[in-house]
Amino acid sequence: MFSLHLTSPSRQEKNASGSCRITHPIRNLNPRRHRLTVRVVINLAIVLIALGTLSAVIGCREYLRAMTDQFVEHSRQTGLTAVSFINGDHLQDYLQADAGKDTSLQEEYQKTCDTLQTLADTENCTFLYVLIPNEDYSEITYVFDAVNSSLQDRFSVFEPGYRQKTTSPDYIRAYRRAYEEGEYASVVRRQTDSGSGQHITVTLPIRSSAGQTVGVLCVQKIMSELMDPARAMFGKIAWITILIVLVSTVGAAVMLRWSLVLPIHRISREADRFARESTVKPGCLDAVLKIRNEMGGLAESVLNMEERIETSREDLVRVTTDRERIASELHIAHSIQTSMLPTIFPPFPERREFDLFACMKPAREVGGDFYDFYLIDDDHLALVMADVSGKGVPAALFMVIAKTLIKDRTLAGGTPAEILEFVNERLCENNSMEMFVTVWLGILTISTGELIAANAGHEYPILRSPDGTFSILKDAHSMPIATLDGLSYSRKQYRLLLEKGSGLFLYTDGCPEAVNEQNEPFGTSRLLQVLNDHSEASVEELPALVNASVRDFCRKALQFDDITLLYLKYKGAE
Repeated sequence: MFSLHLTSPSRQEKNASGSCRITHPIRNLNPRRHRLTVRVVINLAIVLIALGTLSAVIGCREYLRAMTDQFVEHSRQTGLTAVSFINGDHLQDYLQADAGKDTSLQEEYQKTCDTLQTLADTENCTFLYVLIPNEDYSEITYVFDAVNSSLQDRFSVFEPGYRQKTTSPDYIRAYRRAYEEGEYASVVRRQTDSGSGQHITVTLPIRSSAGQTVGVLCVQKIMSELMDPARAMFGKIAWITILIVLVSTVGAAVMLRWSLVLPIHRISREADRFARESTVKPGCLDAVLKIRNEMGGLAESVLNMEERIETSREDLVRVTTDRERIASELHIAHSIQTSMLPTIFPPFPERREFDLFACMKPAREVGGDFYDFYLIDDDHLALVMADVSGKGVPAALFMVIAKTLIKDRTLAGGTPAEILEFVNERLCENNSMEMFVTVWLGILTISTGELIAANAGHEYPILRSPDGTFSILKDAHSMPIATLDGLSYSRKQYRLLLEKGSGLFLYTDGCPEAVNEQNEPFGTSRLLQVLNDHSEASVEELPALVNASVRDFCRKALQFDDITLLYLKYKGAE
């Protein structure tokens, strides 16, 4: 079964209606493929030939076994008939030297020879002979020997008294069974060095009137009579197998082509067309849909897939367009947010009492952190570091409102506590999203170095002593603004005196809470280490060194919060 993968668009084209059309890279399909019909037919022919050969071999083996049993039984019955004509009491007398003087014995011997010859001819036996083995059955003595008349030009007749060595263990066992057990035995010789070739011999005991075994009757038939019909039957089976294979493969090829190959070709062509055109074509697979098997189900699935892909493509175009619009709007929002923050440094080049630098690195296009600084009058500088709860556009919008309220109220005059109380009341009005802002607000008297500050749930500031040592100032915290009405920040407002050469480093929680791939936070201890290692750096260099240390620590871990830094270095009044 095939599948189509809708990948991200490599480019967009405008169609006649003005909407975007996604173009996809099309894979070049190789038309030189092995035909399914040929492969299936070849495999089917191989299976049928193998099964036919196996069946023929098994059938011939069973036929040979049945025919062998039939030959043995027929030879046994012939032998029993022959035994009935042999006088066992005179068997030894036939071998005496003076047997020819006894006319009656001679006539009896000749009559028996004639009877055995007649049986050999009528029962189609190759040989029919009587023998007497020695004690260890290693040598036999012929008494009677009848050869089929049709084979007398090939085989000679042994005279009475002719002796021959027994070279085959099979014959020794047969003679022993006749003498010791009085039972018949069969010997099948499929490989032999004698001139008789492959043959079957059945041995029967000849008993005297006293019931004692005195000789052995052997009935032998050449197996050509058995093998020739078997070969003929095997040839017929082979031809029948070949005919069945041909008929079956042709029938299977025709059925496979109409029921499987042609529907697959139609489905494949439709899938290829859809991959090129990306449009649903009604009625393209109607012929396949009428087939009441898996092919019909496959065609229906392909059509459903095409419709869903077309719908998904349209949705993707719409989503892509929306994303581009949102990205453009976020870019504009980022530019607006950046323009609202002081970005020109040094901000007050005419003032020699202090140096100041600040930067913000949002986690998204826009963020909720913000910093601010501005001169309230010639001798007072306001410093603001804030962090709005949440991220993205909502936090950015709340940040704009909070920054504007803080600046407007600060320029109107008042202490940091009064300013935060005023902004808290305004932000609590209609705060349906229940957002809040952590703020550190300080007002520096430039001429004296006195700093009045209030901390509304923000990070601890870091002070630089005149000797260059940075340390955390664990100031008193109040609740973040926009959390509860009527909050008072006056009790936790505090004063500091910045000496000449001292400094103030402000930051948001995105810096110490940045984590690496092992989910380990950067922490304030590493922040202090970076600051102390570069305590003599300029106000522009030190925030950049902190950002670089955070970036090296996090490596491939994603930034999940905004990072905002502000560094003030106080030089004192001239």
